[in-house]
Amino acid sequence: MHDFFIMFLGAVLGGVLTDIQTSRRSRQTFRSTLLIILSDVQAADGPEIGGLYHRDRILVRNDAIKVRDDIWFWKRDRFGELWQDYYAIKDDAFAPYHDLQGGANIAGLVRPSYEAGRSKVCALLSQMISCAE
Repeated sequence: MHDFFIMFLGAVLGGVLTDIQTSRRSRQTFRSTLLIILSDVQAADGPEIGGLYHRDRILVRNDAIKVRDDIWFWKRDRFGELWQDYYAIKDDAFAPYHDLQGGANIAGLVRPSYEAGRSKVCALLSQMISCAE
Protein backbone atom coordinates (compact mmCIF):
# COMPACT_ATOMS: atom_id res chain seq x y z
CA MET A 1 0.00 0.00 0.00
CA HIS A 2 2.83 2.34 0.88
CA ASP A 3 4.52 1.73 -2.53
CA PHE A 4 1.27 2.44 -4.34
CA PHE A 5 0.91 5.77 -2.52
CA ILE A 6 4.50 6.76 -3.41
CA MET A 7 3.92 5.86 -7.08
CA PHE A 8 0.62 7.76 -7.12
CA LEU A 9 2.20 10.82 -5.52
CA GLY A 10 5.09 10.67 -8.00
CA ALA A 11 2.70 10.50 -10.95
CA VAL A 12 0.66 13.45 -9.70
CA LEU A 13 3.76 15.52 -8.98
CA GLY A 14 5.23 14.61 -12.38
CA GLY A 15 2.02 15.69 -14.11
CA VAL A 16 1.93 19.01 -12.27
CA LEU A 17 5.57 19.74 -13.10
CA THR A 18 4.96 18.89 -16.76
CA ASP A 19 1.98 21.28 -16.86
CA ILE A 20 4.06 24.05 -15.30
CA GLN A 21 6.85 23.54 -17.85
CA THR A 22 4.38 23.51 -20.75
CA SER A 23 2.78 26.73 -19.52
CA ARG A 24 6.17 28.35 -19.07
CA ARG A 25 7.22 27.40 -22.62
CA SER A 26 3.93 28.71 -24.00
CA ARG A 27 4.37 32.06 -22.24
CA GLN A 28 8.00 32.27 -23.37
CA THR A 29 7.02 31.69 -27.00
CA PHE A 30 4.32 34.34 -26.72
CA ARG A 31 6.73 36.85 -25.14
CA SER A 32 9.28 36.17 -27.88
CA THR A 33 6.70 36.84 -30.58
CA LEU A 34 5.63 40.10 -28.92
CA LEU A 35 9.25 41.21 -28.45
CA ILE A 36 9.86 40.78 -32.18
CA ILE A 37 6.74 42.80 -33.00
CA LEU A 38 7.68 45.45 -30.43
CA SER A 39 11.16 45.75 -31.90
CA ASP A 40 9.71 46.14 -35.41
CA VAL A 41 7.30 48.88 -34.28
CA GLN A 42 10.02 50.75 -32.40
CA ALA A 43 12.27 50.70 -35.47
CA ALA A 44 9.54 51.66 -37.96
CA ASP A 45 9.20 55.09 -39.50
CA GLY A 46 5.96 57.02 -39.96
CA PRO A 47 3.34 55.22 -42.01
CA GLU A 48 5.07 51.85 -41.59
CA ILE A 49 3.80 51.71 -38.00
CA GLY A 50 0.17 51.33 -39.06
CA GLY A 51 1.12 48.72 -41.63
CA LEU A 52 3.00 46.68 -39.03
CA TYR A 53 0.07 46.93 -36.62
CA HIS A 54 -2.39 45.71 -39.25
CA ARG A 55 -0.02 42.92 -40.28
CA ASP A 56 0.37 41.63 -36.72
CA ARG A 57 -2.91 42.39 -34.95
CA ILE A 58 -4.57 39.07 -35.88
CA LEU A 59 -1.43 37.15 -34.86
CA VAL A 60 -1.34 38.91 -31.48
CA ARG A 61 -5.04 38.25 -30.89
CA ASN A 62 -4.81 34.57 -31.85
CA ASP A 63 -1.66 33.96 -29.80
CA ALA A 64 -3.14 35.83 -26.82
CA ILE A 65 -6.22 33.62 -26.91
CA LYS A 66 -4.03 30.49 -27.07
CA VAL A 67 -1.80 31.54 -24.16
CA ARG A 68 -4.54 33.03 -21.97
CA ASP A 69 -5.00 29.90 -19.85
CA ASP A 70 -1.23 29.75 -19.22
CA ILE A 71 -1.17 33.28 -17.76
CA TRP A 72 -1.13 33.30 -13.96
CA PHE A 73 -4.71 33.60 -12.71
CA TRP A 74 -4.10 36.91 -10.91
CA LYS A 75 -2.90 38.49 -14.18
CA ARG A 76 -5.45 36.91 -16.50
CA ASP A 77 -8.17 39.59 -16.38
CA ARG A 78 -5.67 42.38 -17.00
CA PHE A 79 -4.11 40.38 -19.82
CA GLY A 80 -7.52 39.98 -21.46
CA GLU A 81 -8.13 43.72 -21.27
CA LEU A 82 -4.72 44.46 -22.79
CA TRP A 83 -5.02 42.23 -25.85
CA GLN A 84 -8.57 43.45 -26.49
CA ASP A 85 -7.38 47.07 -26.25
CA TYR A 86 -4.54 46.23 -28.63
CA TYR A 87 -6.89 44.59 -31.11
CA ALA A 88 -9.31 47.55 -30.95
CA ILE A 89 -6.81 50.28 -31.88
CA LYS A 90 -8.38 52.41 -34.61
CA ASP A 91 -6.74 53.44 -37.88
CA ASP A 92 -6.69 57.10 -36.86
CA ALA A 93 -4.05 56.26 -34.22
CA PHE A 94 -1.60 55.89 -37.11
CA ALA A 95 -2.76 58.80 -39.26
CA PRO A 96 -0.86 62.04 -39.61
CA TYR A 97 -2.57 65.01 -38.05
CA HIS A 98 -2.58 68.76 -38.50
CA ASP A 99 -1.12 70.45 -35.49
CA LEU A 100 -3.39 73.45 -34.88
CA GLN A 101 -0.84 74.88 -32.45
CA GLY A 102 1.30 76.08 -35.33
CA GLY A 103 3.00 72.82 -36.23
CA ALA A 104 1.97 72.92 -39.90
CA ASN A 105 4.50 74.30 -42.29
CA ILE A 106 3.98 77.61 -44.10
CA ALA A 107 2.12 76.00 -47.00
CA GLY A 108 -0.39 74.55 -44.51
CA LEU A 109 0.53 70.97 -45.24
CA VAL A 110 -0.04 68.32 -42.62
CA ARG A 111 3.03 67.51 -40.56
CA PRO A 112 3.05 63.75 -40.00
CA SER A 113 3.22 62.56 -36.42
CA TYR A 114 2.86 58.88 -35.75
CA GLU A 115 4.20 58.88 -32.21
CA ALA A 116 0.77 58.59 -30.55
CA GLY A 117 0.06 55.34 -32.39
CA ARG A 118 3.56 54.01 -31.82
CA SER A 119 3.37 54.84 -28.10
CA LYS A 120 0.01 53.12 -27.68
CA VAL A 121 1.09 49.97 -29.52
CA CYS A 122 4.42 49.79 -27.66
CA ALA A 123 2.79 50.34 -24.27
CA LEU A 124 0.19 47.62 -24.82
CA LEU A 125 2.73 45.14 -26.17
CA SER A 126 5.07 45.82 -23.23
CA GLN A 127 2.27 45.33 -20.72
CA MET A 128 1.18 42.06 -22.36
CA ILE A 129 4.79 40.84 -22.23
CA SER A 130 4.85 41.73 -18.54
CA CYS A 131 1.62 39.82 -17.87
CA ALA A 132 3.05 36.75 -19.63
CA GLU A 133 6.11 36.52 -17.41
